[in-house]
Amino acid sequence: MALLLIITLTANVAAASLLETPESLEKVQTLVADNLVPTMNIWREWQAQHGGRKLTMQHFLLTVREMSKTKTGREMAAFWGIKNNRLFRPRLNGSARYDPIVMRHENVPNKDSAEWSLLSLWLALQEAMDRGVKFPDCLFLYNALDLPMCNKLYPCHTYRFAPPISVIGYNRSLLPELPIPERRLPIERSPGHGDFVISHFRFTGHSGKSPSIHPHHPTIVELNSKGDPEWSQKRQIKQSPVPWDQKQPQLFFRGKAWCSYLKQFGCPRIQLANLTARHTDELNIFGANMPRSVLKQISKLPVRQRPRLMMPMCHWAQYKYLAALDGIGASSRTIALFHLGSLVVKQRRTPYTEWFYNSVRKGVHQEEFWHSDEDAVDVVHNLRANDEYARRLAEAGTAFAQDYLVKEVMMVYAKRLLEEYVSLFSDMSEYMESVGDPGNSTRFRAQYRRWRTNWRTVFS
Repeated sequence: MALLLIITLTANVAAASLLETPESLEKVQTLVADNLVPTMNIWREWQAQHGGRKLTMQHFLLTVREMSKTKTGREMAAFWGIKNNRLFRPRLNGSARYDPIVMRHENVPNKDSAEWSLLSLWLALQEAMDRGVKFPDCLFLYNALDLPMCNKLYPCHTYRFAPPISVIGYNRSLLPELPIPERRLPIERSPGHGDFVISHFRFTGHSGKSPSIHPHHPTIVELNSKGDPEWSQKRQIKQSPVPWDQKQPQLFFRGKAWCSYLKQFGCPRIQLANLTARHTDELNIFGANMPRSVLKQISKLPVRQRPRLMMPMCHWAQYKYLAALDGIGASSRTIALFHLGSLVVKQRRTPYTEWFYNSVRKGVHQEEFWHSDEDAVDVVHNLRANDEYARRLAEAGTAFAQDYLVKEVMMVYAKRLLEEYVSLFSDMSEYMESVGDPGNSTRFRAQYRRWRTNWRTVFS
């Protein structure tokens, strides 16, 4: 039986930082209740099933060791720490790294989104600390994969491992119940998989690969601008730049033809691109890396009806309906879509979640499709016939994004997430007290070697 958990936030008028105002704390409380409490309930239930015992640092160290066994774990998992409100990355030799550029070039997962997800979260947490947000002392495993780790790469439900901090979560209850012969272990039927889901901050100015709803971080400008003083401004998303009545009533999407690991649901980006070739009036869904079969269908269209291969995100606002489609996992750009003043139409048939998904609702902030393989066209017809309804949802979604999906609120939410993460451990705070100052490299190396072999009991 699920253990109900209520997390209370006190809106302290004497806020610890300029970001932690009564207004922002109230918004964070709403986000926590919708999105973080369900994750905490999962871990509290597992805790209750194991005699009420909290996790210990032995669980965390075992998790680090487990992740080091696989190539995916070694490449995509980052071992980070916070001490005295300073972010650092321990290395295997016991040294610590503080420079995000050095961190970016060490153990880089790949040359695409995961690399930028590592850098963007690092810069965002660092900026929050510089602006006075006090994070708890802790060590955590940051998962930059397009997939959750819990009960995927290691079995969290056994309560032998610590939770990862991930950019994508998983909610099995969002999928139809499988027929009995196709059901797998109970791990696959659990409502959630236990990842603590955090924002990757890629669309808040902390990534060089993504447009932004805010001015870009100085480090990102330095890395990418090549001396162009307007580099950041050119890549900022203008909120509601196109009046509703001037938007084109099409369902629009651009992106690479990534496909989900859930093969039973096909590849929505490719399927809808194929559907576009037959319904050019309603759909405008296309992108890079499309298979030849799609390109062949598109090439048969009259030149004026062929969708452009790629289009800057700032131009997406000229369409009334913007599709949020899974790639390998949940789409990373959904936050940005809500800032464009259009109606976000989200893929329904998916278990993948981002950190805020429980706070946006069908018929309030967004519309949904993919109840069947080809219902996207019907959704467009219904929205055209109910334009005032579509406009109301678009306005509500944009207002929600401007209030909640901004970096100032997201940074405070990240603090709350790490505080709740630390609360699962009986000895995380005690462990971190022994760290001292990681900036003292000699002392840090000596301590680190000792931690790896002796933390209360011998860890082997």
